[in-house]
Amino acid sequence: MTKPVDPQLKQEIMAAVKSGMSQAEASKLYGVSTASIRTWCRQDIVGGEMNYIVQINQLKRELIAFFHHGWHLQSIA
Repeated sequence: MTKPVDPQLKQEIMAAVKSGMSQAEASKLYGVSTASIRTWCRQDIVGGEMNYIVQINQLKRELIAFFHHGWHLQSIA
């Protein structure tokens, strides 16, 4: 059985993930399993919709990919 994570540490990890750090990066940095972090993120559901942390990070990855490939908003219009 795993030992419980200090609530203050959990709060710090969740803040890092909410600000854009990946779950894998947070896991390595704080020494907490990705499974625990993933569970905490899933528990942080708003209005029954997909977890907003996951949505935000997905949108960030999409924007990075968008600009990484040299696409510009002008080429869409």
